[in-house]
Amino acid sequence: MATIFTGDEDLEDLSHEDFLELVNLDIRGIAPESLSNQLRDDDYAVEWYDALCSIKRKIEHTIVRKRADLATKLGIDYDYHRVEFLLWRGKALDFLYNVERVLAEAKRLLESDPL
Repeated sequence: MATIFTGDEDLEDLSHEDFLELVNLDIRGIAPESLSNQLRDDDYAVEWYDALCSIKRKIEHTIVRKRADLATKLGIDYDYHRVEFLLWRGKALDFLYNVERVLAEAKRLLESDPL
């Protein structure tokens, strides 16, 4: 079940799974603004960047796995499965683009941080 964020949470109190869910919502532009701002705070830059990298790897892995799964469906109804895959892949690539856009933002933040 997805976590519902009110915007009053402190990122320190979130579990790893809830943090990933928040980053996912932020990528989609639907996270509470106060939490999105906290993600961009220097104190959370490394965790934010790592979460984005994790989400990116998961999407890329899922695309490869689903493409391989499509190859097992040669024969009856292959065209139907191919169309379904292509529609799904289009959405996945749109999301991946957004992940990479936010990842670039996080990287710029890390590079500007004088540690």
